[in-house]
Amino acid sequence: MSHADMGLVDYVRRLVEREDRLERELVEVRIARAHAERELASARPTEGRPTPVAAPVAAPHANGNAPYVGMGNEAAALAYLRGESIPRKTAEIARALEAGGLESEAKNLQAALFGSLKRLVNRGEVKKVGEGRRMRWVAVREPVALLSESVT
Repeated sequence: MSHADMGLVDYVRRLVEREDRLERELVEVRIARAHAERELASARPTEGRPTPVAAPVAAPHANGNAPYVGMGNEAAALAYLRGESIPRKTAEIARALEAGGLESEAKNLQAALFGSLKRLVNRGEVKKVGEGRRMRWVAVREPVALLSESVT
């Protein structure tokens, strides 16, 4: 490998690290926003205006707000994705679920979630977007009924 290639490999590695840091920060911002919007909604009447709807990313469960406590990986991932308007990476989903109180015995939550998300894809409840490092997951707004269920 040439020096130029090694420099490019290092550059890509730094970009990936930066992307991971930014994704962690974005999850923290979403958590803070969701908490602030809930506080705002409970503090004043809507006066005919719709209340801002936050994604179901909870404030850290240390604060007592934990929507994913007691859920399994599949149910929690599906609940999270249904509240998101754009596709999310497995790592983003894992961080949001942990922040929302998901208690998993898996040694590697991301790997466990990947399997859960694939099962949700097979059931038609989640769609996989992209491949490799660009792969993301999004909830299907109207789950597709299984063929055996739609035939009467």
